[in-house]
Amino acid sequence: MITLEDRDGVRTLSLDRPPSNNLSGAILDRLAQAARDAAAEPSVKAVVLRSSLPKYFSAGLDGNDLVGADGNPRTFAFERLLLMYRAWLELPKPTIAAIDGYALAGGCIVAMTCDFRFISKETGRMALNEVKLGLSPTPLFLSRLLSIGVSPAGVRQLALKGRTLRSEEALAIGLVDRVVPSAELHAEAFAEARALIKLPPMAYGLVKRHLMGSISPHVETRMRDAQAEFPKLIGSPEAKEALGGVASRKQSSEA
Repeated sequence: MITLEDRDGVRTLSLDRPPSNNLSGAILDRLAQAARDAAAEPSVKAVVLRSSLPKYFSAGLDGNDLVGADGNPRTFAFERLLLMYRAWLELPKPTIAAIDGYALAGGCIVAMTCDFRFISKETGRMALNEVKLGLSPTPLFLSRLLSIGVSPAGVRQLALKGRTLRSEEALAIGLVDRVVPSAELHAEAFAEARALIKLPPMAYGLVKRHLMGSISPHVETRMRDAQAEFPKLIGSPEAKEALGGVASRKQSSEA
C-alpha cells in the first residue's frame, strides 16, 4: 500500500492502493508510522510523498470505513486521519507532496501536512469537499489552510463550495507552491528535497515547530473538538443521505 525508496538522503514514499488510493484506517496508520520512522532514521534528511497511480494522489477516506454495510456511520478512519496528521506535522524534516491526479477531501488533507506542495500541471486537482458529503473539514484543517498561505477567499471556495481546483487555480490561492509538467513532477520534488537538505537540520526542525506553534497555537484543542464534532456530523440525516450510496455499493460488491 505504501512503497519506500531511499536515495541521496531523500525518502520517497509512494501511495499504491488501486484504484484511487482511498485512505483506509490501515493505510493511515502506515502513513503515520512512516512519518515517525523517517523522523527517527538519521540517514533520511527529507521526505517526498507521492502516488504510484497516474490519476489519483488520493481520493480521500475509504467509504467502507465511513459507512458500514448496515448503513451506520463509522468514526475509525477519521480518528486515524487525525493521528496521521499530527505525526506528519511533528516530522522535523523537510516534506514535499508531489500531487499527480486528484487529491480529494482526506487526500487533500494528507497533502496539506507537507511543508510544500508541487502539483501536476496537466492532471493535478485538489478539493476539500467535505461539505458535499454533509461533513466539515473542521476548524483544525481550516486553520491549516490559512497557516500554509491559502487566501481567505480561497478557503471559502474550498470549504463552503467544495470546489475542485485545477492546478493553476490551486497555485493562485496559495494551496500549492509550484505547478510542474506531469513528466517532471517527481524529479522537481526530489530536487527541491535535495536543496532543502542543505539547510541546517536542527534549525529547520525548530523553525518548523515554531512556525506551527505561532500560527496554530490551539492544535490540541482543535484536535479534541474535531474528535467530538465528527461523530455528530457523520450521524446526521444529511450525511447519511449523502453517504448512503457508499453503503449500497459496498453491499452490492459483497453480494
